[in-house]
Amino acid sequence: MIEGISVIVCCYNSAELIAETLSCLAAQEGIDVNATELLLVNNNSSDDTVNIAQKTWQDAGSPYPLHIIDESEPGLSNARKAGIRNAKFYLSVFCDDDNRLQEDFLKIAVQVMRRDPDIGALGGKGIATSSIEFPKWFDEKKGSYAVGEQATVSGDLSERRYLWGAGLVLRTQLFKGILDAGFDFWCGGRKGDQLTAGDDSEICRWILLAGYKLWYDDRLVYKHYIHPKRLTTEYFEGMMQGFLAGNKLINIYDIALDNIANPQSNISKFFMSLKLWTNVLWYYFKDKHKLFHYRFELQQLYPNNRALVVKPQYQMIFDGLKNLKKN
Repeated sequence: MIEGISVIVCCYNSAELIAETLSCLAAQEGIDVNATELLLVNNNSSDDTVNIAQKTWQDAGSPYPLHIIDESEPGLSNARKAGIRNAKFYLSVFCDDDNRLQEDFLKIAVQVMRRDPDIGALGGKGIATSSIEFPKWFDEKKGSYAVGEQATVSGDLSERRYLWGAGLVLRTQLFKGILDAGFDFWCGGRKGDQLTAGDDSEICRWILLAGYKLWYDDRLVYKHYIHPKRLTTEYFEGMMQGFLAGNKLINIYDIALDNIANPQSNISKFFMSLKLWTNVLWYYFKDKHKLFHYRFELQQLYPNNRALVVKPQYQMIFDGLKNLKKN
């Protein structure tokens, strides 16, 4: 793909937020404006998001191209897929509509990803802002809002297995290849006011399965504006329920990753398979969750003959999953 970076901003009724977010993107320093683009994904907004975005960008001098992408299927995961599908540069960054990237964010992101081609996803540090005083419990729970440091030092976070979706930097062609290979979201991400969650963790698992690593750099800083309505205990409890629902499904990926990293005997593999199917069937029948039909054609992810991380003896994990039909 073309050298450069595509900034993907997913919007659902973002009229109150989008101007400041885009102003920060317009103020990015040290970037090649000819190798940068802004993709604003309008995900079924019913307010004036698009008009405000266009005017804000025009008032800022249109420092690099702005493209509006309409995605009618609701849900953050659908909006992110639409952004990735339309990105033309080899790097992409998910900038949420309430993320205000520090002025050197894009410059550092390009430098880090260019330096190490084995990094599949890169995350940074969030600083919480709001129009009201934060509740006493917030500091202890701030990680759930993608705020704070993701690690004590910058480096490899592959063992953690996830990075926050806010400010997440990806290799565009890798993500496109994963989608083209048949992977699709179980965890759909937020849909309007529904607090389903886990799509960013799922993306990170896909990247790990493809043999790349997750990286954290504390120089990548963004401010995360948190609306007062999100700072109530009721909202937080609803968000936690969304995380728990997503984690149940993410556990299926973790079983696969555990056994890829630690080869087991035939007996151990049997119990691993039993554990996997216990999880799958519990979600399928008890939760009545719509498990999507998977086509785990992993070889399609390796056009450059990259060594497969999924060993043949663990192919049964994917062979089992791909036969599940939509409920």
